Amino acid sequence: MKKFLVFLCVICMVLSTGTVAFATERYFEQEPNNSRSTADGPYTVKENEYHISIDGIVSESDKVDWFKVRSEKRGGSAIVLRLRDEDVDYDIYLYDDRGRMLGSSELGKGEDERIYDIYIRPNETYYILVEHRYGIPKQAYRILFDVFE
Repeated sequence: MKKFLVFLCVICMVLSTGTVAFATERYFEQEPNNSRSTADGPYTVKENEYHISIDGIVSESDKVDWFKVRSEKRGGSAIVLRLRDEDVDYDIYLYDDRGRMLGSSELGKGEDERIYDIYIRPNETYYILVEHRYGIPKQAYRILFDVFE
């Protein structure tokens, strides 16, 4: 019985160390973040993280949200804006630190927005802009920012 318990403890430790590599930081929007100069963050994808997640919401008086993001890793990226309201339309844009647009997604109402394959340099600052286009949001949207080597 003692050997079985030791074996079980070792298995649990091995499995728990594997989950650290896929840890995800989750953040919530902080106002004001209605311009690039007041962007929320920076939120950083660390070496041992899979991605970061940011929840935000807009209102009639707050039609845009800016977020500052960074990565300790270099590589391709995937930025997904997940919607929870079918009757709402958002667009999403990615900018570098100099204000150059690197990518955008302007799909229709109720569709998740996606920006793929933008090369991310480690420890540089990028900006994500979320623009509300249509509808009255009842729930928060979620941004997933993934950097893969």
